[in-house]
Amino acid sequence: MGDCSITKLNRGALAFGLIVLGGLLLLGMKFLWPMFILVPGLAVLAAAYTGRKPLAPLAIPGMLVAGTGALLFIQNVTGYWESWSYAWTLYLVFFGMGFALMGRWLEMDSPVSLGRHFMNAGLILFAIFAFLMEVIFGVGGMGMNGWALIFIAIGGLVLWRNNARK
Repeated sequence: MGDCSITKLNRGALAFGLIVLGGLLLLGMKFLWPMFILVPGLAVLAAAYTGRKPLAPLAIPGMLVAGTGALLFIQNVTGYWESWSYAWTLYLVFFGMGFALMGRWLEMDSPVSLGRHFMNAGLILFAIFAFLMEVIFGVGGMGMNGWALIFIAIGGLVLWRNNARK
């Protein structure tokens, strides 16, 4: 008799999960498809963080995949795909963040330092290319909104970098 109630509970949970998944697919696939990239990246980051020290290097690919998902999510929501003309420089930032996280979790200073150098280089290149593409070449025509998003992104990365030092 106990097996019967467990089976009913499992079927109910499965049915509820399928309904929720179907609803999300119907309502949000236009905006949520980047989650299929972001969530696995976050899962790899979680494995690197919660796993033993041999898994810490997974922070690098995890950050690259999660960063890609986050970038695609922002571009998808805003519809501003022209930002790829300079957003590629953020891969240096993602790579550096992965190195810094790995070094922090392994309690090693050299990967953290190397990660900071990559993040700084990526942020500088991002600012330079964003200026060139937006102001000089006018690729997106976003005007002040584009600059506001760029400043928010750079400010967020600087805050993250300052917190990573602590």
